[in-house]
Amino acid sequence: MLLLMSGIVYADDFQDGQDAYKRKDYKTAIEKWKPLAEQGNALSQMFLGLMYNQGDGVMQDYQEAIKWFTQSANQGNADASFIIGGIYAYKEETQDYKKAAKWFRHSADLGSSSGQYQLGLMYKEGNGVMQDYQEAIKWFTQSA
Repeated sequence: MLLLMSGIVYADDFQDGQDAYKRKDYKTAIEKWKPLAEQGNALSQMFLGLMYNQGDGVMQDYQEAIKWFTQSANQGNADASFIIGGIYAYKEETQDYKKAAKWFRHSADLGSSSGQYQLGLMYKEGNGVMQDYQEAIKWFTQSA
């Protein structure tokens, strides 16, 4: 019974955080999500990563964002993997094409069509990987 109740509280806190975030009440969102994220909730980890990535209610901090996204991605969250790839591919402050390719591949392997498309671009351009048009076509095709 206690396990069932804790699951309900867990879900309620996440939803409360989501509702607060939508209202732009970032302080409450962090108060709800951070304990859940620290306990291993992948969605809370991803949303905390978004807040740090975008500077919503916190000082923008790409390294802190990557920390939370990585924890979520390591639990199989393809969206978090994709976002990490984007941070490494497109943010001047953190640009590292090899890391971007690694995370886009992780996202692609988890079935993300966006990750597959971005990985295809990496192969097409030779960013972070050896340029390989056949591999690019493979990933573009999977994405489509």
